[in-house]
Amino acid sequence: MKASARRSRRRSTKYVRVDTGRCTGCWKCLDECTQGALGSLNLWFHKHVVIRDPEKCRGCKRCIAVCPNGAFEEL
Repeated sequence: MKASARRSRRRSTKYVRVDTGRCTGCWKCLDECTQGALGSLNLWFHKHVVIRDPEKCRGCKRCIAVCPNGAFEEL
């Protein structure tokens, strides 16, 4: 599998896509995701949300509602 295919799979599920460039790492979406589909990349120089397990996403779209930066979009 190409690196670009793996990267795009981690940035979207069947229901939502995340724009990591808009994410500021407030982690509100992590608190809202009851399925455990989201995770965090938290380095001292760079942090943003990632989709750890896209198959766990059930399409509740709570991440979209809670994100103050509009990093999530509905598919």
